[in-house]
Amino acid sequence: MDDPKSLSEISGIIPEEVAAYKFALEQKQLRDKVEHEKSTEERFNEALEHVESALTSYRDIGDRRFVTYTVNGRNCTAVLDKDLLWIHSAGICLPGENAKLDITSLISVLRQGRKYGKINIPDIPQDDCSEDEW
Repeated sequence: MDDPKSLSEISGIIPEEVAAYKFALEQKQLRDKVEHEKSTEERFNEALEHVESALTSYRDIGDRRFVTYTVNGRNCTAVLDKDLLWIHSAGICLPGENAKLDITSLISVLRQGRKYGKINIPDIPQDDCSEDEW
């Protein structure tokens, strides 16, 4: 039962039991969120390690997830749709191609770029959207 409001409809339940259930449910939801975040970080780390890159950090702002990673010794920040992990900005120079990528295909692009020495990391963002639009 995930809705504590429906608990009050149970015959004989006292307010303290409802409060205890609400507290336990909040703690479970917090643990679930921490576990989800941990698995998200582990997924990014694992994917980036395959292309000799490393996750620096990630954070969620609104419906966007900002993933900062190191490639060729430089920090890059990819901007993703938080839920679908589609790329809004890859953090590397991919003129007009960002919208075609998700986090998995970005890793493939990085892998191919390392293999052929063709990763272009601009000194300033050259993305399909400005930072204000992120």
